[in-house]
Amino acid sequence: FRYATEYEVQNRRTGGKRKMKTLVIFLGKLLEDHPITHTEHLGSEWFPWNPPHSIQQRAIDPVLADAAQYLNTLSQD
Repeated sequence: FRYATEYEVQNRRTGGKRKMKTLVIFLGKLLEDHPITHTEHLGSEWFPWNPPHSIQQRAIDPVLADAAQYLNTLSQD
């Protein structure tokens, strides 16, 4: 599973200018628990898997919707 999207951002980091942000997310399965290492954003939160999700409209909800669809195809095999 690979999810990619682009959207426009404007904030202090971009000097107030509008810039395109590319987001690429992969889905994997861990065989055992591992600690989360933050690389770009501080903090994390676990949410129950109960699609459809309403967490963050721009970046999170669309990838979770696609992941749910992907996981449904796996369970049908």
